[in-house]
Amino acid sequence: MKPNVSLTKCYVCGRDSTILLATKYKKNGDPVLDMEQFHGKALNKEPCQECHKNLEQGIILISISDDCKDVNNPFRTGGWVVVKEEAVRLVLPDIDLTKHRIFFMPDSTWLEFGLPLSEYQKNLINNNEIDDSCEKKTEQNANRIDELKQLQSGKDKLNNDLTR
Repeated sequence: MKPNVSLTKCYVCGRDSTILLATKYKKNGDPVLDMEQFHGKALNKEPCQECHKNLEQGIILISISDDCKDVNNPFRTGGWVVVKEEAVRLVLPDIDLTKHRIFFMPDSTWLEFGLPLSEYQKNLINNNEIDDSCEKKTEQNANRIDELKQLQSGKDKLNNDLTR
């Protein structure tokens, strides 16, 4: 018997989001629509309840690979923060923040802003790797990784100096 339920993911945060239940069944008890195809996938760009709460507090920034070109579903690298609307207005004064509350930010920009790194981003920097789901590592990517390492090293030194 095929499953009659699926649990979808939130497009914004990637956490479990919506439970879908089959409503029509064949005579043998299987659902008319194969529910398994939806399990673990983001079906639309509607934020989950938790993301809606976060959007009331500020703007969601999500880190993405510098190399991915898929604008509809960019490869996320794990960085995820909510920042005050006032901070985003300083950097993007011409953007209508009543319409745009979720922004994808390339890793290089993420680091330049000093946002917290995900484990994936740390590994990317430490191992000089570009994920295979995006374009393969090129000379330009290698140079960019070196720049990111230098930026991170400078930020770490600054943080150490400030905590003394």
